[in-house]
Amino acid sequence: CEKIQKQVRELRGRSIEIAQVDADDVGQTVELLRRVQPDLLINLSPWELPSTSDMVQLGRTITPAVANGLINNMDPEVRRICATVLSATRDPAAMQPLLDALEDPDYGVQAQAIEALSTLEGDEAAPALLALISKPRVPTWTRDQAVVALGRRGDPEAVKPLMRYFLRTWDSSAQRALWDLRRHLTPAQRTQLVVAPLKARRPDAVPWDVLSFSIDKAGRLQITAAAKPLRSLADERPDMQNKIIWSLGMIGDRSSVPYLQGLLDETADARLLNNVVFALDRLGEDVEPFLAQALD
Repeated sequence: CEKIQKQVRELRGRSIEIAQVDADDVGQTVELLRRVQPDLLINLSPWELPSTSDMVQLGRTITPAVANGLINNMDPEVRRICATVLSATRDPAAMQPLLDALEDPDYGVQAQAIEALSTLEGDEAAPALLALISKPRVPTWTRDQAVVALGRRGDPEAVKPLMRYFLRTWDSSAQRALWDLRRHLTPAQRTQLVVAPLKARRPDAVPWDVLSFSIDKAGRLQITAAAKPLRSLADERPDMQNKIIWSLGMIGDRSSVPYLQGLLDETADARLLNNVVFALDRLGEDVEPFLAQALD
């Protein structure tokens, strides 16, 4: 027992010594980064790096060293950290290394590079992200992240390729990205973004969140062209009927009045009746007789 305790004390002493050496090394690394040593991060291990916050605080002066580490360090964890730092400093000079990192074999590094490119100014990012989306065998979450990044960047040249991609895949990430780009959409494109999923030949092939987005935006934007496909969809998707009826009322197209009147049934679900009465009232119909009869 005494022998084991002695070994533990010795190990603790060594740990303290190692921690002190590591702390000194990290301090030296920070100082070298401050002097901008481009090759500094190539051979370092993750535990030899300064903290991410320390590197970020040094700002854009360390971009050459961090960018070099992103491309040339053999440890994927170091490359991920470098991409994270470049994402925080948002230095346009890091554009090319971040574009190169889209080809990194580690998906975590790719993800951090995409995150950085989503906020970095420069015309080169959009074509690279669009190319990544079109590549075969790209993981779904990586492709989704690239799509979202295109929306955040607000690049007008991404509108048409993203619209084609959305109409082919019904990808909810593409729908949200196009909505982020809505100030660059023409009125026809905005209508297409909302109405196309509602008119799909097979509504069951369109994800629930894509349909839900379209139903909501059709009502809020008062898109008259959505009224007819919404009425057809209500019969095919009973789970979305309440949301659809609310949107029909918001759209304000009187062609929906006969359909809504056909839903007035005292035995129907209370929530459904509430939405029907709301929609008819919005369309200028007198609902007092029905309410009086229902309360009788």
